[in-house]
Amino acid sequence: MTKINTDNNTVIKYLCLVIVGVLANSIGMFSPVLNSNDAYFYSIMSKNIVTSDNWVWLFYQGQDWLDKPHFPFWMTALSFKVFGISVFAFVLPGFVFSLIGAIYTYRLAKEFFDFETAALSALIYITSLHLMTSAIDIRAEAFLLGQIVPACFYLWRFNTTSRFKHLVLASLFTGLALMTKGLFVFVTICSGQIIYLIYIRKLNFAFIKKFISYILLSFVFALPEFICLYMQFDMHPEKVVFGKTGVSGLEWYFWGSQFGRFFNSGPIAMANKHRDYFFFVHTFLWSFLPWSLFFIFSIYSFIKNRIEIISYDFSKIIYLLAAFIPTFLMFSLTKFQLDYYINIIIPFAAIMCAYFLNYIIVPKWLLKVQSGINIVLLLIASLLVLLVFKLTLYSLYVFVPLIFLFVMVNSLRNGVNKENVIIFSAISISNVFVILMLIYRIIYPNFVVGLNLASYLKESNITAAKLYVVGDLNYNITNFYINNMELSFVNQTSDIKDTNYYILSNSNDKTVKDLNSAHELKEFADISINRFIPMLLSDKKEDINYYQLYKVN
Repeated sequence: MTKINTDNNTVIKYLCLVIVGVLANSIGMFSPVLNSNDAYFYSIMSKNIVTSDNWVWLFYQGQDWLDKPHFPFWMTALSFKVFGISVFAFVLPGFVFSLIGAIYTYRLAKEFFDFETAALSALIYITSLHLMTSAIDIRAEAFLLGQIVPACFYLWRFNTTSRFKHLVLASLFTGLALMTKGLFVFVTICSGQIIYLIYIRKLNFAFIKKFISYILLSFVFALPEFICLYMQFDMHPEKVVFGKTGVSGLEWYFWGSQFGRFFNSGPIAMANKHRDYFFFVHTFLWSFLPWSLFFIFSIYSFIKNRIEIISYDFSKIIYLLAAFIPTFLMFSLTKFQLDYYINIIIPFAAIMCAYFLNYIIVPKWLLKVQSGINIVLLLIASLLVLLVFKLTLYSLYVFVPLIFLFVMVNSLRNGVNKENVIIFSAISISNVFVILMLIYRIIYPNFVVGLNLASYLKESNITAAKLYVVGDLNYNITNFYINNMELSFVNQTSDIKDTNYYILSNSNDKTVKDLNSAHELKEFADISINRFIPMLLSDKKEDINYYQLYKVN
């Protein structure tokens, strides 16, 4: 199999689109709101570190907390220390690690193949739907992208060069991954390298010695996590954690945090106890948009053309498949299934996809189907603008996807061209993403009670007072924005034993209105982020909750 010539101008376009993709991804950092309840939870954990100045123990609502390792919270807390507690400071560390993942996806592709494949790999990475959303909706997986791919790169380098520097860097990034997620990261980092060596028949004693040194040094770099867990839990068996005493943090790390999640048997478990073996099949297909069809074609091409692929490239594809498939199967077998788990193997899919797009003649029918997908994406972007922003200044953005749609359709008159289809695929998904971010930046803040309450308190110069939140208002979202008041959450008004305070409760709560000394100040609208877009498109208001702020003398 010989490489299809790629015009240098096309490669430059790919790299320019990477820059545009990074800028599009960064929009979420400048939003006044976070993009999921999980993100607010992470922010509160990190905020607790800053406010308590305790970097060893993790707390949630005043209780010892044991569910995830420390590293993401440390990075976010450090960002809060530098930039203050804000959405920007929360998103920044995970965003940076996501970009590190893109850089090392490029480096790994270049190490395996060539500059053109590396450039296209980076473009596919930056413009994959789930990686775009995860770059600003920060969870552990955003950090893992900037840890697992570099670890794979340096472990490969260490095996081929035996340089101590590469051993240290591979172990360092693996140690960070261990402090972010746990032992199962070894599956993703090591499976490609080991199966590759088995395939080329070089899994020998020399590698085993290297591998042992890599594993041991990785645990050395992860020592801060083990020390913190030991100090918070193993040294204090009297602590009550999830209703139990005598809880070992180290036992939790090496067993409960990994196998407890795998078997969905831990204290934090999913309500659905039945695993769906095909959950990550359909999850991957939408997560990898707009490149899913190309990835399926890549797998088909690998099976069909495996004899024609030169042995050097074939072994690298074996590596990529071996890094992708074992983790994919592990996720599919687990009973604890969440869509964002799939993110950590998308870089390997991106490289393999880029290789086949560079080395295989893509059939015209596939390019036409992909062009149809791009047209649909641009139409969705246009409709979102018109339906959400209506006749406002922001609706003028509709011309951006429409212009790209016009240019793309016009180019199709001269026949489909692979490079153009790839470029418009990146442009189409970027438009959808940017519009979604504009919606969450411009409209959604009006429906976040914690944000608007904090603004009202600041404008009214209300500080150093007690605020009681009555009912089921989201603890994390409210607590993230309120930084200048003593905040308490109670189930009902009768639980308050105090004088001269403020109450925030559901507007339908008559018990507060019956208080003679309660004075209404302002009402706030609130809606779950999961229901926000459907509410906008259907114009149904039943999902909106209203909360009233009272002053009680």
